[in-house]
Amino acid sequence: MVIGVKSTALQFEEDPKQWLGGFSLAMLLSFCVAGGNCDQTLPYLLGCGCRRGSPSTPEEQPEMAVTTVVTVQPQGGVASASRNMWQTGLMDCCSDCGVCCCGVFCFPCLACQVAGDMNECCLCGTSVAMRTLYRTRYNIPGSICSDFCTTTWCLMCSVCQLKRDIKRRKELGIF
Repeated sequence: MVIGVKSTALQFEEDPKQWLGGFSLAMLLSFCVAGGNCDQTLPYLLGCGCRRGSPSTPEEQPEMAVTTVVTVQPQGGVASASRNMWQTGLMDCCSDCGVCCCGVFCFPCLACQVAGDMNECCLCGTSVAMRTLYRTRYNIPGSICSDFCTTTWCLMCSVCQLKRDIKRRKELGIF
């Protein structure tokens, strides 16, 4: 029995190299756009490192940001964010479309960004251990079993939830 296997590239009869080059360029461009939307730098996108370095010279130091002090707290209505709950749900992708798009189009970048935010190795960004570490650090209810199930069956949603939660906690000053 002979099994014939044809390359998809052969379907572009005239010049498959030109078509494949175009597809490769489009994929690379999409990867760069998705990484740019996730605030990644070129070395970060190329996998040269999983943590951003701090500026080494005084000229490279960023200027101090002006902080706004809230003197009146909201009363009633919407409940404020709790320190020991997830800031967003597992499927709340629409609450931060940038994180969601980064997770869909550049998942390894998002996973490394989460790991970097937690001062861990890039390879740990999608692990059960990373989710459990984060959950226990902020006393979020759950178990290792629930972390395992979430990262096994909803990996992309799990990492997106971690990133949204980190962003919200940074905004609230509790990260």
